[in-house]
Amino acid sequence: MSMRRKMALILVGSGSAALILMAVVSYSIVKNELMGQTVDHLAREVRIAARAVQVGEPGEELQARTVTISHLLGVRVTFIDSTGVVLADGSVAAEESPRFENHLTRPEIQAAMHSSWGESIRRSQSVGDDFLYVAIRMPEPVHIGHVSAGIAFARVALPMAGLAATLNSLALQIALITLGVILLLTIASLYLSKQITRPLLQMAETAQKISQGEIGKRVEIARKDEIGQLAGALNLMADRLGDDIDRLKKLERMRTEFLGNVSHELRTPIFSIQGFVETLLDGAVDDASVNREFLQKVQRQAARLDALLNDLIEISKIESGEMKFSFRYVSLRGIIAAAVEEMQPQADAKGVALSAESVAETIEVFADRDRTRQVLVNLIDNAVKYTPQGGTVSIGARMEDGGVRVYVSDTGIGIPEEHLSRIFERFYRVDRARSRELGGTGLGL
Repeated sequence: MSMRRKMALILVGSGSAALILMAVVSYSIVKNELMGQTVDHLAREVRIAARAVQVGEPGEELQARTVTISHLLGVRVTFIDSTGVVLADGSVAAEESPRFENHLTRPEIQAAMHSSWGESIRRSQSVGDDFLYVAIRMPEPVHIGHVSAGIAFARVALPMAGLAATLNSLALQIALITLGVILLLTIASLYLSKQITRPLLQMAETAQKISQGEIGKRVEIARKDEIGQLAGALNLMADRLGDDIDRLKKLERMRTEFLGNVSHELRTPIFSIQGFVETLLDGAVDDASVNREFLQKVQRQAARLDALLNDLIEISKIESGEMKFSFRYVSLRGIIAAAVEEMQPQADAKGVALSAESVAETIEVFADRDRTRQVLVNLIDNAVKYTPQGGTVSIGARMEDGGVRVYVSDTGIGIPEEHLSRIFERFYRVDRARSRELGGTGLGL
């Protein structure tokens, strides 16, 4: 069963149960109120009948007087003596004498004997219909006409058929109203559940498509409630997932390129060394005109291989977090001077003028002295390599925007703009052939 149907079923079920309970309680309250009002009305009627029977026409018989009172009050009036004999009854003709069984055991008469009045709802054994009876005990026996026995009890009766019809009509109205409200509740629940579940289903569909590879899929829900917040969180998660996937793809590409570059960079000096050694072993070692040259080439390739391995070890330490740093406030002027001093022989050998611009002694940075010097050496080394003989390389520092900017400038060949975004990638070279010629590993930057 779908979430929408479950939600609608819960809303309709709980709402219908509450409405039915309210309908039953309402019917019960109205029924009790109506019965109470009817009993009160009959209690007043029976007292009126008890007084009216005493003020009839002189010489009028009790039965005729009882029929008149019944017609005036609209209820069945009965007068009973103390032994339970029915003296007169409004359901019998005025000229006839009532012939009913003894009423002393009737519930309403028994109650009136003990508490001056009583009521009951029962089927009349005399008439055969259901009646609501209310009876009172007369303060003193009343003698009317030629009836020898005195009236001890006055009783009125109302057929339950009319009251039952009223209650049935009321029950039907309550039932119809309840069914109508349940129908409206069902329609409203279906609409509400659709409004609530539609964005949830949309988010579920979007999440499924994202899981299937449609990373660009987004939830289009412009709401400011909790569902809108959930949709925004899902979109944000999808954005971050897309960024992560792009980053992983880039890392995988870089890893593949890195492995290829490492194998190539290692293979080149190894093959060169292997070729020179084989040549020497084949007899060139005894040839004084070439053996020294070959050994120097082997030495250069070994140095290149050593530099490459050292750079790879450094990169491995950085990426694994094993490289240790010692941060403290140090003078940037001293670090620049040390880097220039280290690179001066290489610059002189190439005929490049290397200089440090004036740096204020007060400029201090919170840094690792040795690693900062290594960074500057790499930058200067890169500048010297790609600056032709007779060119200049300078390094300096200045305060800028609350920090310190360190810069290395040269008169070399420069870097084309399209390569600037990749110069810090491993093994990336603008000019691979020239880089190898100059002894670079592609790892310095």
